[in-house]
Amino acid sequence: MPRPRREPVADEWVLTRETGGWALRSEGRESGAPAYFTADVPADDQNEAFDWAYDVTPDVEQKAIHYVGPPPT
Repeated sequence: MPRPRREPVADEWVLTRETGGWALRSEGRESGAPAYFTADVPADDQNEAFDWAYDVTPDVEQKAIHYVGPPPT
């Protein structure tokens, strides 16, 4: 008997501002080197940082990106 199809689990990421740019890490792996990093997005442009994060992460049915840190200045 075939297994029932499971709903996909959300691919979750954590976006942070760091010295010199924006870092993106897989949820649960907030320490260590980021999976993705850019210095091309201005530090005060959180909206552009989210756009960048959605563009660089894998395409999946469900994706969530969470910002951790102080609000933009």
